[in-house]
Amino acid sequence: MFTVQSPTYTILSAKPQSGELGFFENKSASGGKEGDTGLRTKSVRKFTVEEDFQPHFYYVSFTSQQDLLYLPEAVYEEDGKPKTPRVLGVRALSPRRFTAVCSFDSINDINGNIHIMGESKDFQYDTMLPVLAYRVTPKGRRLSLPNDEGTVIIQEGIILHDMLFRAGIEEYNNSREKYEMVSDVFTFNPKEMFLRANIYIELRYPENDLLPEKLGMYARDNENNWHYIGGILQTNRSRISMDISSLETIAVIRDTIPPVIHLIEPNNGEVLEQKRPEIAVWFDDEFSGIAEETDMALYIDDNKVIAEWEPIMKKLFYIPKRPLTSGSHRVRFNVQDRMKNNTEKVWSFVIK
Repeated sequence: MFTVQSPTYTILSAKPQSGELGFFENKSASGGKEGDTGLRTKSVRKFTVEEDFQPHFYYVSFTSQQDLLYLPEAVYEEDGKPKTPRVLGVRALSPRRFTAVCSFDSINDINGNIHIMGESKDFQYDTMLPVLAYRVTPKGRRLSLPNDEGTVIIQEGIILHDMLFRAGIEEYNNSREKYEMVSDVFTFNPKEMFLRANIYIELRYPENDLLPEKLGMYARDNENNWHYIGGILQTNRSRISMDISSLETIAVIRDTIPPVIHLIEPNNGEVLEQKRPEIAVWFDDEFSGIAEETDMALYIDDNKVIAEWEPIMKKLFYIPKRPLTSGSHRVRFNVQDRMKNNTEKVWSFVIK
């Protein structure tokens, strides 16, 4: 994860000059109450932030929970360079919504932080945004992710023009989820970048991991759902890798949940007059998914049969070619997902 040192900038406390700040020209930093020195302790909040990273500038829109008392301050500081911080121009869209733009003239990598500060009646707002981007040309480049979390290789000719490649790390809490997030959540941008071929990505997982065979790479869609996209384990290096065709939000996740059987037919113990009944099972896997028909099998009286698979209905079914004999018949079905999590169901029915 990023480690960011918070710059020691002073939050504005003096009343802005009249007329220069639009919404805030008639408000003081203390909220305008007579006798209020503005020295009382306020709880700290973060702005809600939306970012847009273009090739030569960084645009940020940020929102507070309460009306601010004065125009917030935003500064940019390059990481590891003790230069005077660059104060950014902030524009107020309303007393709660603001924008700021940071331009970049350099054609090199960008590594710094934008620090946004403001104050409302009840809260002190303080938000730090890491700004990290790698300049990649059509000649390609090998990139190391922060904290040795992985590698991205963009081969020559994959992109048509220069781009600023970003690998943001999200704070993610999956304590309520059934699956286990093993790596950081990486958001690779720009997502709209056209790739002429796949790029190589490699992510690290903990060296002491006891179940690496259950790990895979997953991409998150616009509805915040995770989908399995692949992954080749390199257990000697504690890495998982694959080629991707577009820039996505990606993480290494462990799936230990077996497929779920929803319905069987005939029902267990059911008595039938039809001697060639349809024998079917409806099932699904919520996460890594089922790769192929070879990962499922249906047996009748311990004999494996060639059943038909309907992936849209998520149904496997078989109709006997010959009439079944009168009496009890045993059905066994088993299925495994991509992570080899297995489910089995055994039941029986009776032919009159």
